[in-house]
Amino acid sequence: MTVISANIEGLTGVKQDILVRMCTDYKCHVFCLQETHRGPNIEVMCKKDVLEPIPHPQHRPITISVIAAITPNLVLMRRHFNFKKADWRGFFEDLDKKVTHTDPTPENYDLFVNALRNTSKRYIPRGCRTEHIPGFTPVLAAKYKKYQQMFQRDPFSEDTIAAGTALTSKLQEEDMTHTSRKAWLTIHKLNNDPKKVEQHYNITANQVAHQLLLNGKALNKQPKILIRWQTDLEENHFSMPYTIDELNAGISHLKNGKAAGLDDICTEQIKHFGPATK
Repeated sequence: MTVISANIEGLTGVKQDILVRMCTDYKCHVFCLQETHRGPNIEVMCKKDVLEPIPHPQHRPITISVIAAITPNLVLMRRHFNFKKADWRGFFEDLDKKVTHTDPTPENYDLFVNALRNTSKRYIPRGCRTEHIPGFTPVLAAKYKKYQQMFQRDPFSEDTIAAGTALTSKLQEEDMTHTSRKAWLTIHKLNNDPKKVEQHYNITANQVAHQLLLNGKALNKQPKILIRWQTDLEENHFSMPYTIDELNAGISHLKNGKAAGLDDICTEQIKHFGPATK
């Protein structure tokens, strides 16, 4: 039995033809090929899986699959409101008509929530994006799709490496002043930029416990300050009904883009309530 082992940097079409002729000439039975990638960090693009053991010898084969440097994030199929394209005028007019004859009592809160949901589905468009890459514009998405097709055909060809380099340079030219941290991680993955090794300090558990004990001991004990509450003033102030101006002032201080509560009511919807709904 003839066994040939080879280590090749970049498996191109010409090199494949040479390997075929070599195996034919030497009548090779087993050919062990190790390919060296040109990038500095091939391990970030590889995934190792341990398969089920072989029945008789009980050996467990290991497979290594090469993946792309950038993969889209898969999210659950859940529709979200697009508040930028909402018809807010029709929203608060229709909602005011539905809640006009509904008494503002805790028993009717479910009726109000259902009316709000039906009105929101009618005047606020909804959508869901199951695959998303942070920091990608439509132009970059088209270049990435082309790079992905080339990567599936031959991940180590000259054209694939050139397309990945062009995509990296184009991504670096984009203005990411207001983008998230995930967009910068996308650039690091394209550049094969390894993560910096975090510095470790030689601090023992006894030193931490000793410092905690020192922090718990007060050097100078200060006398307790007695607070006298003005109950009459508080009862008169908080028992008074709030005005519509105070309600509008409180709603205006709410921040957009926050997660909804148990009733699935977002801040953007509350800010566009009509007079009757408020």
